[in-house]
Amino acid sequence: MRLVQIFGFHCLLETLKQLEQPLIDYFRSEGLEKKPAIDTMAMTWANLVRDGVGVIFAIVNEDNACGILMGILSPDMLTAKRAALEVFWFVKPECRAYSLDLLREFEQYAKSVGCERVVAGSQFTRLKAMHRMYRQNGYRPFGEVFEKEL
Repeated sequence: MRLVQIFGFHCLLETLKQLEQPLIDYFRSEGLEKKPAIDTMAMTWANLVRDGVGVIFAIVNEDNACGILMGILSPDMLTAKRAALEVFWFVKPECRAYSLDLLREFEQYAKSVGCERVVAGSQFTRLKAMHRMYRQNGYRPFGEVFEKEL
């Protein structure tokens, strides 16, 4: 297993396509019938990376993607201090032993480009396990996220 940073659209698209079925399976296990919009996701994130706002890391086993973490780097609008926001983090079940490697790589990268903090969270039902993992790795809760369908 190795960690790579992804920069281009085609590389990102290929990585996401390799993760598409495991993502669909995961969404279903969470009670979501949503299908990931892989092409839109790749185009949006490739643009964020190109513009210097997004950063993407992947876990690769040989030439197969096992996991991905995508984040945004920007000044906090309340404090103006640069922060890194983990937006999307998925690792195939058989590769979950390497999940924290992605988070740590993201943290190190964020620090190297001047971010003073990382904001991360979970949007699905395995909240207790995710919250425990975040706390064990130095994170503290500071709010909640809510969603409303329009």
